[in-house]
Amino acid sequence: MEKESFDDFIKELKQRNDLVSVASRYVQLERKGRYYWCRCPFHGEKTASLSINDIDGMFYCFGCHVGGTVIHFVQQMESLTFIEAVKLLAEWANMEIPESFSGNNGKNIENAKKRRDRLLSLMKDTAKHYHSNLSKPTAKLAVQYMNNRKLDDGLSTKFGLGYSDGYNELSDYLKTLGYTEQEMLSAGVLKKKDNRVYDPLANRLIFPIIDIYGNVIAFGGRTLDPHPDFAKYLNTADTELFNKRNTLYGINYLKKQKQHGPIPYIIVVEGYMDTISLHKAGFTTTIASMGTALTQEQAKMIKRFVDKVYICYDGDAPGQSATIRGLDILKDNGLDVMVVQLPDGYDPDDVIKNFGNEGYQKILDKSLPLTEFKIKFLKTKFDLKNVDGRAKYLSEVIDVLVQVKNDVEREAYVPMVGEIASINVDFIKQEIIKKLDGKSVENEIENKLKKVVKTTIKTDENDENNGKQKAIIKAEKYILYSLIHSKPFAHFKTDISYLFSGKRVYIYNLIMLKKNDYMDSELIENVFNEYGDEDKSIIADIINYGAESSESEENEKKYFIDCVLKVYVNYLNEKLKLLSDEYTAEIDNIKRKEISEKMKDISLKLKNKNLEEL
Repeated sequence: MEKESFDDFIKELKQRNDLVSVASRYVQLERKGRYYWCRCPFHGEKTASLSINDIDGMFYCFGCHVGGTVIHFVQQMESLTFIEAVKLLAEWANMEIPESFSGNNGKNIENAKKRRDRLLSLMKDTAKHYHSNLSKPTAKLAVQYMNNRKLDDGLSTKFGLGYSDGYNELSDYLKTLGYTEQEMLSAGVLKKKDNRVYDPLANRLIFPIIDIYGNVIAFGGRTLDPHPDFAKYLNTADTELFNKRNTLYGINYLKKQKQHGPIPYIIVVEGYMDTISLHKAGFTTTIASMGTALTQEQAKMIKRFVDKVYICYDGDAPGQSATIRGLDILKDNGLDVMVVQLPDGYDPDDVIKNFGNEGYQKILDKSLPLTEFKIKFLKTKFDLKNVDGRAKYLSEVIDVLVQVKNDVEREAYVPMVGEIASINVDFIKQEIIKKLDGKSVENEIENKLKKVVKTTIKTDENDENNGKQKAIIKAEKYILYSLIHSKPFAHFKTDISYLFSGKRVYIYNLIMLKKNDYMDSELIENVFNEYGDEDKSIIADIINYGAESSESEENEKKYFIDCVLKVYVNYLNEKLKLLSDEYTAEIDNIKRKEISEKMKDISLKLKNKNLEEL
């Protein structure tokens, strides 16, 4: 599709998906005067406050102030990104999504869709077959395990549990349905080794992994043989349908609940059985990460549903370490994070079995806010009976307190730290002030550089005639392209807006602000109006920047790292030049020494070119 017709496609999509008809799929509408009215599905209420104007195709809730077009309505109801909502609406309207919009890298979209539908059909048939295997005598151990865990037929059916009856039985069955061996390999239900294909989850209890649309995309398998050489749990390897970074177990049930009303919070656990056990106990907003460490993609998905999340990993040391990592990722994505502290050696299922639903609720009620949990967790790392241990604890805990943006909240935790470390609170406050002042000094040059960068808003595109500047802009565009399309290798620990120049600074900030992986045409128009019509295609250019590439993911990753390195080195060189000018102009010897130290630090970074800090 030509870039000029980008908006034409969106307009036609809205016309073919009448908002009143689409909304009627989810809510009961009543016509009053010029508008349709309903109870808002996005927040709890007893009287209708959401209105729909069928003339201009817009909705607005006077209670929670959510509003927008049919695309935004579907986004909210289905908890989808913009582009996911567009794809769903296009499917409903039987519209073909243009190649440049879909990001299919120039491949025939119809063929790609048929292939994906074929693989999804294979996965659905596989799940049904695994489930039917539970009735076989060979599934005795699986049924016995389920009975021991008190998983009745209702739960077994709800979560689609099943059994893999050997290494070859599944492939033999799927062949009778007309599926090819290559299709089974592509879907991940078979593996190939030494010219032999087999079911990698053979003889295991099966847990289907279902995406936000309700499609089976992968499987998890629990061993029923306690042999030490067998992994307790195995997942389907990543495929074109399944990427564990972008997947949360149980997300499909969460979506159904949201469609009936707002969800107050989500509980995140580690595994399949923890999820099922908590659902059985009535905690039906429970999901599991695919592994202990949460990813940026998973955190963004959770943020689409709620603002508050309880993270509930096992009470052992590895579980607590995973909790720390998860906390930071969730907090960075704007979530209110609470940490559930389980008894040592317990997982959520153990708590339910030993203390019941009320016991788990009491533990949930005693959950700790992020900062308090970190303060108390850090004391377990050090021997606070000696001076060296207390000093190390204080050093790390002050770093935690410095990250707290609210001064009142930070002040409230100081007495707690003083009591734990047996250190005078006034001393702790002084150390915090020093750290904050040091941070301010460190950020001063950063802020000056950002101001210099922002002054290039009107001019940087003209600098593309300069070979070096053209290469930097090209690298910046590819980084943004990778972020917008949620490439698995495109994630950073910190805010990297300072690495970009010109309008790309604002594009990066928009991506982070929306946390939605895609910018709609209305947002493009609103943001860039002040620069004129010729600039409205900037984001569209970046969205399609890698569309012609047919590189493998590994080569894309290498190119991405090369681009990050290029803009990082460019930033450091600019920063070094700025400091050099300050050093030349400074007459105070103490300040000159401070600037010199910073220049040495940057020179060392230029020498090492280490991207770990980003």
